[in-house]
Amino acid sequence: MSRSIDRRMRPTAVLGEAIRDVSSGTTRMGVFALIFILLVGLIAAADVNAVAGVVRQVVGFRAAGASVLTLKAEQSVDGQRCSRLMGVGAITGAAALRPGQPVTLAAMPSSPVTGVEATPDLLALLQTIAQPITIDPGTSAGIWLSADVASLLQAQPGDTVPTSAGPVQVAAIYTWPDDGRGRDLGYAMVTPVAADGVFSQCWIETWPLSDTVTNLLNLSVINPNPDNPATINQLNTSLGLQLDGQALLDKRLTAQAGWVAGIAGLLLGFTATRSRRLEIADALHVGITRTALLWQQLLETVIWVTASLIIVAAALLWLVGALGQEPAWAIWLTGLRAVIAAAATTLLGALLGASSAREKNLAHYAKDR
Repeated sequence: MSRSIDRRMRPTAVLGEAIRDVSSGTTRMGVFALIFILLVGLIAAADVNAVAGVVRQVVGFRAAGASVLTLKAEQSVDGQRCSRLMGVGAITGAAALRPGQPVTLAAMPSSPVTGVEATPDLLALLQTIAQPITIDPGTSAGIWLSADVASLLQAQPGDTVPTSAGPVQVAAIYTWPDDGRGRDLGYAMVTPVAADGVFSQCWIETWPLSDTVTNLLNLSVINPNPDNPATINQLNTSLGLQLDGQALLDKRLTAQAGWVAGIAGLLLGFTATRSRRLEIADALHVGITRTALLWQQLLETVIWVTASLIIVAAALLWLVGALGQEPAWAIWLTGLRAVIAAAATTLLGALLGASSAREKNLAHYAKDR
């Protein structure tokens, strides 16, 4: 720390001295920046990985159809009532289904395919629970084939498939894995029909899960049969009956990553300037004001903390991309919060460390050194 600077330390002089200390190595920018990058970066990376894991679990739960409730009431479901449930409360999708005539394919006359009739809204629901799904945008009307049937036929969306009832065009091919879900659509040809009329099932997808949707689902039933009451079940129970995504986020091991990173930053910033207490006390001894010294220490810390923050943020962005989990930006921002908290507390720690140096202890500092 140069003694030739003006003791009044104009702002330009403070800035100039800070830049000289950084460029000369007095600040030890490389050492403290590396510690920040490794320490805070690992904390933030662990949180990003944990959040991505929770999101992956939620996505897998929904993709398996575990968030779908199915009401079965033989010839007692009003198609329009069922379809109108979509958008009510937490219901993100709704469709009515009923058995259709078995379909005999010209290519496999001895193996009839299960026929299902469903309201058009089922296709939107399939895009959540039947991935991968391929849709032909040029086909406005046509049947939807399960991937098992399509594989045997070597059919693609847009193709025409000959059946005993005449040729039909394939509008979509969906995947229906054997993962514990009901097999209603496993080896099937689904024909979209108008919501008018009576159906046998009403499917709803709800997220987040809610106990109140059961009452809403019952509204789709007309002319209930006391001898054969409606039943409501989860489409796939293999992953459990409930999944509280928010609770999983709140209880993840890294939930306190922001606090941990903040404490680490505070200690690092304090150490960075406390280790220079001899220089600070010497500067006070020659008459430089404490305010000027605090500003100088703050500026020097800002320089290496900013550089570290940019590197860690870029590394987290790469990590989120490597994990391949959406929503990528939201996951990245979650990790970035810990980094920002650490950056802020590092600056605070630097001020506390610089403030702790006392001119009267100059001789003691020199002896310790």
